[in-house]
Amino acid sequence: MGTIDIVLRQARKLHLAAKSDSLSSAMPVLRRIHAAGIFPSKTLFALHRERGSIQRKHLLRLLAIEAGYPDWERFRPELAHWSPEALEHFKVADEWTPYLNAWFASEAQASAYAQAHGGRVVRYGPHAVVQASDAAMAEGARS
Repeated sequence: MGTIDIVLRQARKLHLAAKSDSLSSAMPVLRRIHAAGIFPSKTLFALHRERGSIQRKHLLRLLAIEAGYPDWERFRPELAHWSPEALEHFKVADEWTPYLNAWFASEAQASAYAQAHGGRVVRYGPHAVVQASDAAMAEGARS
């Protein structure tokens, strides 16, 4: 699967979550939309109330902004040069939730922790998470 397909799939997942009636599904995505300034004149409360008007293009823009690009139109051509591993942070919510992972406000903080305790650093928006080593994850799965 190509990197563009990976991003399109992630945008679809975020879109479904943002429009969900479940507060625990919708709010994390709506907070990201709000933080990215996709709808600068709307409050988080207004975004939740009007979540049915959120379109896939808004989530694609969100992913572009979180990757450091101003919009999807400039992000999409760059994805052809990215490896799928560069998008590994999408797996954080999908695959890593059963495990205890350390979260940090910055990639530098996460790197310092990983150096001292092991694990792998993955940037997640402006934050970073340290995925426990495979051995630690396997031990956690057995308990």
